[in-house]
Amino acid sequence: MASRMSASRMSSKMDTFLIAAIVIVAALVTPLGGIWALNTLFGLGIAYTFKTWLAALVLGAILNPVVNVKKN
Repeated sequence: MASRMSASRMSSKMDTFLIAAIVIVAALVTPLGGIWALNTLFGLGIAYTFKTWLAALVLGAILNPVVNVKKN
């Protein structure tokens, strides 16, 4: 019984780690995707640098719509 509980806790920790890793990777890749999309659509020639990545991240945070969920 004790080994099952520890396996369950291990699985929970692993799930948490996996979700955190996916969120971090998405946060790193998404701004580059936005720069790529702008370059492809409009031929802007924006370089892939830390400065442009950070600017895309900030712009995405500003333009991100706020979603409010109301529970009854």
